[in-house]
Amino acid sequence: MLRRHAAAARGGGRSEDVGHAFTVERVDADWYVTLDHPMTKTHFVSFIAYVTPDTVRLKKLYPEQAAEARFAMRGGGWMYLYCNRHGLFRMKTPRVERAHTPRLPF
Repeated sequence: MLRRHAAAARGGGRSEDVGHAFTVERVDADWYVTLDHPMTKTHFVSFIAYVTPDTVRLKKLYPEQAAEARFAMRGGGWMYLYCNRHGLFRMKTPRVERAHTPRLPF
């Protein structure tokens, strides 16, 4: 069963499920994903994936490893994580504010 989480409109997003809380933040030109989740041998997050319309980037996680991942930003997309006990979760990447480019007067 897929569980959805809403992301904040700017800067970073945090999932709403307390037992599977994960945060997506912009760090330099990367998405940095951190998890507040047990990483024991019997209960752990197996992977984190960053999915855009044309790519899938996957970070495999292992029990007793730090539950975090960093992905090069490739535009808007979805972050997925899979808990071996509770299934698949997803969250939309936060909106990225683009720098304003001044227009030359004509």
